[in-house]
Amino acid sequence: MKLPFFKKADVVLLAVLLVIGAACMILLRGNSRPGNTAIVRVDGEVTDSIPLTQERWQSTVSTKYGSNTLVVENGSIRVEDADCSGKDCTRFAPINKSGQVIICLPHHMSVTVSGGDDAPDAVIH
Repeated sequence: MKLPFFKKADVVLLAVLLVIGAACMILLRGNSRPGNTAIVRVDGEVTDSIPLTQERWQSTVSTKYGSNTLVVENGSIRVEDADCSGKDCTRFAPINKSGQVIICLPHHMSVTVSGGDDAPDAVIH
């Protein structure tokens, strides 16, 4: 079969790029492990540490910039409500893997999942 716009080398290059892309996706998904703690930071300072093992938990994080309502359910955490104008942080899917982050820029707040097993999240040499 002859393709009008592609040469054989183009098809081979496309196939190689697809294989590399698929391998990268598999490796990146495979390295994510479930976390057990959510760390809440405001202006970069840790303000709360929330265990994700709770069956259902809800709390409001109030800052000088505004407030966010956090909910823990089924081992995940999410922002249920925020009093900022865009409410972009409420559109994030619930997070539960180590390293995942939810950010609310107007309130200078971030929620990061950490922990999991006994392995450290990062090692600095």
